[in-house]
Amino acid sequence: MAQVNTTATLDGLFKRVYGEDILRLQPDSAIIQKLVKFRESEKIGKSYEVPVILSSEQGATYMAAGDGAVTLNSSIAATLKNATVDAAQILFRGQLDYESAAKAEKSDKAFRNATELLIENLMESATKRQEIAFLYGQTGIATVASLSSQVITLTTGQMAPGIWAGSENMIIDVYQGSTGTVRQAGLVVSSVDLDLRTVTVTGTTTGIVSGDTIYFKGAYGKECAGLDKIITNSGSLFGVDASVYALWKGSVFGAGSAALTMSKILSAVAKAVAKGGLNEDVVALVHPQTWMNLNADQSALRNYSDNSSKAQNGFNEIEYSGMNGKIRVIAHPFVKESECFIFPPKRVKRVGTREFDFNTPGRSGEMFLHVPDVNAYELRLYSGQSLFIEAPAKCVKINAIVNS
Repeated sequence: MAQVNTTATLDGLFKRVYGEDILRLQPDSAIIQKLVKFRESEKIGKSYEVPVILSSEQGATYMAAGDGAVTLNSSIAATLKNATVDAAQILFRGQLDYESAAKAEKSDKAFRNATELLIENLMESATKRQEIAFLYGQTGIATVASLSSQVITLTTGQMAPGIWAGSENMIIDVYQGSTGTVRQAGLVVSSVDLDLRTVTVTGTTTGIVSGDTIYFKGAYGKECAGLDKIITNSGSLFGVDASVYALWKGSVFGAGSAALTMSKILSAVAKAVAKGGLNEDVVALVHPQTWMNLNADQSALRNYSDNSSKAQNGFNEIEYSGMNGKIRVIAHPFVKESECFIFPPKRVKRVGTREFDFNTPGRSGEMFLHVPDVNAYELRLYSGQSLFIEAPAKCVKINAIVNS
């Protein structure tokens, strides 16, 4: 008798064919997710809380020689507060029709052939969205420069081609600047010209003006805070007010509407050293063209010893030595052209309930679901995680970069 195709059959094939391999399908563009590991010990229930030091002990008494017995000043304790982080959820769906599923059940090889493209594309798409959220969560993926009918032109410095590559059929929402006022929601991307920085959409575009901010559909107010938001925050974030505590606020360094150089990176790092006491290795994430400029600049310099800056022609990573320690400059396809983010990876955490996983939450081993009223099974890829920086004052954002 022929085997009946069921979700249990497909679940078993999935586990036998892919096992834990699926967790290693993160694309190379998931740079932050590879730099900052998700730790099982930092899974959260309702929220993740960690005490952070916001001011130092201040109960000092100064005495000159010969003062004798003096009344000591009162102790003034350091300020510690609990920062609270909630997990932001993302869910991706993909479907496999019954006919393909029936063919897939005949062998492990047939199952891999039928599902490999779907599974890899789901994982790649999901980790891309998560990576973009870790960069620009709560600040938007692009800024509108102008609008002509259904064609939105994006601001040069606020565009990252990697975000928009392959974005056809993506749905976006447009908000008034950085406010919570919706200009237009549910616009469908029909085509993108990366060279001209234009996005053609279907849907009503009335009211969209220069300076408006673009978000993924439904992301506004629901995605986690990214590096951009955390470093430039000047108000309350994670339950702590940066306007009250200087150590909860990162630094911003302007590149002067010119190309980024090694000197400017060192100057930016110096701000974090002076303000936040940065004394550890950092990573600087830059736009690919910025990296090329730095690469050319570095190639024109003399050879450095291991105790100074070092680089070789054709390298994937540029490394400088600063007053803090090592500075690793990494090209990131999702970083906007005018920006650079500098942070110490040891101070960054990925916290939440789970990384992307095909298992149905609360029902271990269940991957495939029946789609109601459709002759198909469905895979769902789910994650609940957020980015958290325990020492924002040790981080710097460089803006106003104009690449040559």
